[in-house]
Amino acid sequence: PYPFLEEMQTQQSYSGSDIAKQLRTINYAMALRCVGHYDQAYTLLRGINIDKNAGMLPSAKVTYYNNLMDLCELMGKYQEAVIWYEKTAQIFNDMRPGKQKEQLRRAIEVNRATYHFCNGEYELALRCLGQDKPKNLSERIENAMMYGHTYLAMGETERAKKPLQFVAENGNKLYCATEARELLAKINMEENEQ
Repeated sequence: PYPFLEEMQTQQSYSGSDIAKQLRTINYAMALRCVGHYDQAYTLLRGINIDKNAGMLPSAKVTYYNNLMDLCELMGKYQEAVIWYEKTAQIFNDMRPGKQKEQLRRAIEVNRATYHFCNGEYELALRCLGQDKPKNLSERIENAMMYGHTYLAMGETERAKKPLQFVAENGNKLYCATEARELLAKINMEENEQ
């Protein structure tokens, strides 16, 4: 994620339209999220008025609200995450059918699991995760991390270990790999104390 972060930091100084600047800020916030700078990413996203520019494409709005929902979940702001997911889904549902909508469909469907997680509906979250068919390593890592969080929230630490181990071993320099290792260490410490 660090080359991505560097590139997005560089692009913050570029000139351009308000829309172009907002899109670069959204990407910069995503890069910050990937390295665990959640507060900074959240502040950047909350500073954007995505509805200000009439020319902002619905697909960009879906991405914006989706990323905001994701950060809120990671930061434990579950009620806010629910609001942003509902906004994301509303804009997505109002989009005209086509290539852009289809490219966003998986994100909406996958984040339905996050929506249920944030509502404390863990079984529904697991059902959504089970329907997901990750197409690449990045998607498998995100899926596994959500499984781990959900099992932990349910108090099922034994079931949380396998997906967290997968994230820890395959997440490379993504912050979620660090988080997974920390969660596994905490689980092991608690087991040793019993």
